[in-house]
Amino acid sequence: MAGQIGGKAKNLIAPLIYNNTMTSALFETWFEQMLLPCLNNHTKQTGKPCIIILDNARFHRMKHLQELINNTTYKHIILPLPPYSSKLNPIEQTWATIKRWLRSHLSEFDTIEEGLKCYFGVW
Repeated sequence: MAGQIGGKAKNLIAPLIYNNTMTSALFETWFEQMLLPCLNNHTKQTGKPCIIILDNARFHRMKHLQELINNTTYKHIILPLPPYSSKLNPIEQTWATIKRWLRSHLSEFDTIEEGLKCYFGVW
C-alpha cells in the first residue's frame, strides 16, 4: 500500500509492504502514522491541503479517517470513489506501472518483496 502525490509512479509516499489480509486497524495505523505525516509535510511546503482518494474497501472507515484528519493542523479532503470505479482511481495506473517494472526486473531478485523494496528505494 502507498500514497501518491501527483500523477507519477515514482511520487509514491509512505509505502508499506504487507503480506496478509488488510484490516481497518492496520490501515488506520498506516494512515495516521505514515501517510498523514507525509501529506502534512507536503501541505506545509505547498500551502495546499491534499485530496485523499479512497475506494470503498471495507477497511476504509471514512468517518474514523476524517476524525484522524481533523486532529491535524492541515485539513486534507477525503474523496470517496463510487463503488466499482477502479478506472477513476489514479493509484491503479501506478500499480500497473509497478507491476510492469517488477515483471521486467524480477529475475534480479530472490523475492517479489526484494523487488518492491528496490522499486521503493528501501533496499
